[in-house]
Amino acid sequence: MSAQQYPPLSKSLVASALFAHVELVTKRNSYPIKLLRLGVRGMALFLQ
Repeated sequence: MSAQQYPPLSKSLVASALFAHVELVTKRNSYPIKLLRLGVRGMALFLQ
C-alpha cells in the first residue's frame, strides 16, 4: 500500500486514517510503540 496510488489531496486523509488505525492497534504503551506513534504523527503533520 504505497502513497503514490492516491491523489495529493487525499494524502492527509490517508495519513490520518493510518494514524487512527495505529492508535487503535497500539493500546499498549510500550516504548517502541510510543516511538512508532510519534513517527506516524510526524508523518501525518508533514503530509498535511
